[in-house]
Amino acid sequence: MSETTPRLNCALIVHLNQETANDKKSAREGIHLLASIAHQCELPISWALLPTLANSYKKELTNYRTEFNDDIVLAIDTNHLDKVDLNRADQIVTSRNKLLTHISKEKDRLQKVFPDGNLHTASTTGTINHILVEALESTGFYALAGYHAGGKDMGCPFDFFYPSEERHNFANQPHRSVVGIPTTDCLVEMVLEGRCHEYLDRHLYNLNFHHQLNTNPSLIFTADVTRLANCVGTQLDLLTEFLARLSQKEIINIQPLGYLVDDFRTTNPTVTPPTCFLDQSRLFYYDDNCQLVFDSSQTEPVEIYNYISPPIGSLDGKESEIPPIIDFKSSRSRLELRMSIEIESAKNMPFGFAIWGDHIGLRLMETDALSVTWIDRQLLLVRVDLCYGQNKFYIRLTI
Repeated sequence: MSETTPRLNCALIVHLNQETANDKKSAREGIHLLASIAHQCELPISWALLPTLANSYKKELTNYRTEFNDDIVLAIDTNHLDKVDLNRADQIVTSRNKLLTHISKEKDRLQKVFPDGNLHTASTTGTINHILVEALESTGFYALAGYHAGGKDMGCPFDFFYPSEERHNFANQPHRSVVGIPTTDCLVEMVLEGRCHEYLDRHLYNLNFHHQLNTNPSLIFTADVTRLANCVGTQLDLLTEFLARLSQKEIINIQPLGYLVDDFRTTNPTVTPPTCFLDQSRLFYYDDNCQLVFDSSQTEPVEIYNYISPPIGSLDGKESEIPPIIDFKSSRSRLELRMSIEIESAKNMPFGFAIWGDHIGLRLMETDALSVTWIDRQLLLVRVDLCYGQNKFYIRLTI
């Protein structure tokens, strides 16, 4: 296989937290069942473990780490962060100090049970905020898994990113050194609902854009072992079939989560890289200034999540008003395609537009846009920054 052949980075996380502690019998059955299926397919598992449960699973997880390259991740209970008022400085300071002490102690406790474990990654199924990210950075962690781009962390990037110092779900500068990692819904549920293969297919299709934007495309699955323990017969067959598909090493690179974190940090040591995801008629894009969503029915974005100048009071950075394209001109000669775009904006802000259609065979000669990127045969993605008032941009393509 060529070194330049793109592969989809995947990892499988299992949380062994208070929820699994409440059903120890099912949890243990699910652990053994998932480990048996995954390891037969030569797939490692990342076990996100509360230190209070470490001794209960020490024997199994030590064996899995030795024989199958599984890794240990620190699970953090963060549900109490819901009660912190981020508009009050005193609560922020108190929460930060408590988190620093708590995370440091939890890391030490888990390290004592797994002394050869490389504990630089944490994970949570609960609340995330910028205080937590700062505390993890201060205690030597490299990554935090558990972001939900379409849910509790609305507006955050849909792949690996460096969270902002001020907002955990933004990717702008200045940023933390901790990598933010979005995760999927429970894999067991996805398999039983029949949507796992289509979901994977969409991500594999996006490998086509590896050389333009996506340098580290990733898909991080989670699995609920107590839910798995209740599966039988054909349900287990469906999970086995899907995990076997993940073992296609020529197009999928499934690794312990810590390995993928190290790879991302090496490839992108200082900045969140521009990343896109094409899902049928919609394109999703983010960089360290914004996230943009496009629909094939129009040129301007249908959604803008502004990381550098968000609307006042907005938690996710979503702009309520999209600057309109007031003029679009295109002219073509035998060798050239010229385009000019005029946009009216009520503020300085990051922006972009999608010129849908097949432009393969043309190359960029000249533009005043920040970037022009070919997304397969689907569209040209143009990134610009807008100033208050009228903005004009031009693009010149040639054969």
